[in-house]
Amino acid sequence: MQNLKLKFFKIYIPFLTIAFGCILFYYGFRLLFDIKLGLLPLKEDVLNIWIPITFIWIPVFIWLRKPIRIVNLRGKNGDGHFLTLLLMCIVIVIPTVISQKYLEKNAYSINEIATSVELDELPNEKYFKINQFEVVNTLNHTYVSTRISGKYNEHLNVTMYIACPFNKSSLAWYGIQYDLQLRNKDTETNKRQAIRRFLVNSNKDFKSHDFQDVTYFEKLNHSDNRDGFIRAIKEKIPIINEDEEIILIPKKKLFETRFGSSISAGFIIFGIGLLIILLLVMIPKIDKKELANFKKNKPPKDDDFTDTLSYFNPFGAHKATAILLISNILVFIIMVLKGISVVSPTAVELLEFGGNRQSEIAIHGELWRLFTSTFIHAGFMHLALNLFGIAVYNSFLEKILSPTKLILAYVTCGCTASIASVMFHENTVSVGASGAIFGLSGIILAFIIFKVYPKYSRGMIWTLLIAYGGLNLVIGFLSAGIDNAAHVGGLLTGFIIGTFLSIFCKEELVQKASKKY
Repeated sequence: MQNLKLKFFKIYIPFLTIAFGCILFYYGFRLLFDIKLGLLPLKEDVLNIWIPITFIWIPVFIWLRKPIRIVNLRGKNGDGHFLTLLLMCIVIVIPTVISQKYLEKNAYSINEIATSVELDELPNEKYFKINQFEVVNTLNHTYVSTRISGKYNEHLNVTMYIACPFNKSSLAWYGIQYDLQLRNKDTETNKRQAIRRFLVNSNKDFKSHDFQDVTYFEKLNHSDNRDGFIRAIKEKIPIINEDEEIILIPKKKLFETRFGSSISAGFIIFGIGLLIILLLVMIPKIDKKELANFKKNKPPKDDDFTDTLSYFNPFGAHKATAILLISNILVFIIMVLKGISVVSPTAVELLEFGGNRQSEIAIHGELWRLFTSTFIHAGFMHLALNLFGIAVYNSFLEKILSPTKLILAYVTCGCTASIASVMFHENTVSVGASGAIFGLSGIILAFIIFKVYPKYSRGMIWTLLIAYGGLNLVIGFLSAGIDNAAHVGGLLTGFIIGTFLSIFCKEELVQKASKKY
């Protein structure tokens, strides 16, 4: 009974405190600074999903990683404690995200107005019922966007945005949206034909659209869809104040049904999650050794959290890795703050931010794109995979090469990968650190061939190169939307750099490798 009480008060109660504290804190923070004061001009998916995912793991790992070790949760691979902490994060994220959906819909009431002219006087409202309105559908503005999504870029998403002005309203637009999803690895001919049919059918549907079949309107806040409608408007009216434009989406269902069933279902899942965490904490036995260390406030011997953080310390043992990781993350944060999609930016967005394309390099002479494109990523998953690659490959190089040499090699490989991309692709917007990462693998490959690494470590390094680098090359050749020209260009450049270093600095490299491995 004493052990149950210990686990309950040292682990489960702190978990509940963090869970409800995070949910209530972020709900209140968003209500005040976004809804009431309008000081968070970020996209809805960032506010609803990505910020909760980003900050929730911090209190969980800081305050629970030590007490969770007193429970015997080692697992088959010794990762039971980490997986339990990860599950705790997921359990907290779900209601936090659901609460944001509820907040967005509950914080605003419906505004009944006589005509669309009154819209200009209600810039901070979200829902409207307009008794009389007229849409000038002959002055429609159209924009078509394409986004690539899926773990392996397997989906091509095509969206047509049509914005029509409300009569006598200078800022309000009636928004209609059509969507199509294609298999990205299909042939270019088939994709073009499918897109052409989609555009023709969408235009036919638009011509027969009943603009008066509306129960109420929802105003779009900062989002990818709002950006699409703004781009449609700017096709014909280039000079507008984007923040002032009012994009209204017609809704046919009753206003009272706007919440749907997802909110109640989300909190049921949260309750189940709380029960699972309770069982995970209460059922396993106490680890007496870890309990003694916990009471003495001794730090854990194997602390994955602290080890991971060390890779982000530019003054620690992983200087080059930290600089490269932080640089890529900071660029991505700036992209998000600029309104670029977290999940699947369009080619236009990436190009405007500094992406790489043949015409910009060859015709306009914008050579700086060869460098900037290596720090730009097409979504969070793209960034996460490349951050993992940087950390893994640098772990085999940073203890042999100086931070300066390693960063110079990384940048060189990234730039030559960008050159290879524009040489082989006429109209592809290329971004990402993968070309530079393949360059790192090329250096490692050269060090293996020239026997820089000790014999006992070469087998393990070979396995890593084949498992990670080889698999990515195969996926690149089999999947659409992956720039294998950049991968091969970076790989060859890295191999040349590694060969040069192995020939002229081999003795020094071997000594460093033998000390560290």
